[in-house]
Amino acid sequence: METKNQKIKKCPHCGSIEGFDIKELFRPGVVLDPFAGSCTVGAVAKKHRREFIGIELSEEYIKMGEKRIAAAQPDNQLTLEGV
Repeated sequence: METKNQKIKKCPHCGSIEGFDIKELFRPGVVLDPFAGSCTVGAVAKKHRREFIGIELSEEYIKMGEKRIAAAQPDNQLTLEGV
C-alpha cells in the first residue's frame, strides 16, 4: 500500500516504446498490459487504433494513465492493412 510520502518513480524507459511499430509488437486485437503504470503502452495503442486493457494497482498511476490515454490522438495516417 502506498503512503502520501511515497514519491512516484519514473520508468527509465518511459516513452521508448513510442518509437516502435505497434504492428510488430502486438498481433491484431486487444493489447493487454498487466503492469500498466502510467499507460505508455495504452497511449501508443490508442495512437495506432488498437483496443487496450491496462492493469495497475496504484491509484496515482491510474490517474496519470487516464490523462495520458485521454491526451493520445489516433494517427489518421496509420493503417492496419496486412496485419
